[in-house]
Amino acid sequence: MGTELSKEKAVEKQEVEVRKKKKDVDEKAVTEMKEHNRSDGTTIKETDTSSKFEKQEVEVKKKKKEVDEKAVTEMKEHNRSDGTTIKETDTSSKFSISSVFQSDPEEEKCGAEENSGTKSFILSARNLSITWSEDWRYWCWFSLKDPASNENIEVANLLNVCWLEVIGKFKTTNLSPGTMYEVAFVVMLKEQAYGWKIPVTLRLVCPDGKSQERKEVLKEKPRGQWIELLVGNFSAPGEKQGEIEFSLLEYNSGQWKSGLIIKGAIIRPKI
Repeated sequence: MGTELSKEKAVEKQEVEVRKKKKDVDEKAVTEMKEHNRSDGTTIKETDTSSKFEKQEVEVKKKKKEVDEKAVTEMKEHNRSDGTTIKETDTSSKFSISSVFQSDPEEEKCGAEENSGTKSFILSARNLSITWSEDWRYWCWFSLKDPASNENIEVANLLNVCWLEVIGKFKTTNLSPGTMYEVAFVVMLKEQAYGWKIPVTLRLVCPDGKSQERKEVLKEKPRGQWIELLVGNFSAPGEKQGEIEFSLLEYNSGQWKSGLIIKGAIIRPKI
């Protein structure tokens, strides 16, 4: 109940800021239209709402384009230690990291460990539930070249949020029964990332309902390279199958955060 109320407050806070900005744009547009004389000698009235909204729509699209282009430029200019490069491709499509990538929740693919034959999986960012990930004001999506598989992968780039909530789910029927597994998020902190003094919460809920939770301070993590954030460990059930849920969270502080790139999550046998 407390979490839901906190989320509602955070949503309300962002909505208030958005409405305020929209109001400022509206007032500015009205003022400009009052002072502007058309070439045919007529004066724009406040009742001429079609022109006003058309102008606002153009301005919003222009701002969105500028934000997207700035993000692309920053990422292009950033040299990663693992040699990945940005490619301007259609980011509306889904890309897999490698042959073990679960590119579609209905079409699960896996890889087998050479020695034990146990299964491991990698879930893309698109297979995770990321709050506000489709709102260009808070997140944007880009395609990267993955050096491990030499394939394009789509990643989620955090622009600015105060409510960080990334959740993944996976059916244990895909795993090797009796095997101990570990779950981790694969992410990258950009050089200009900020707002990570507050620890993030990494939570794992097992099929039997038991949960694990740990904290990580991302400010102390290396920048400009892929890192793993361990969520927890669990044993794949035998007869009684179920689902695991793992999450990356930080919303209680109200701290605005930026500069986190999410590649996906990995579920693999614990060595």
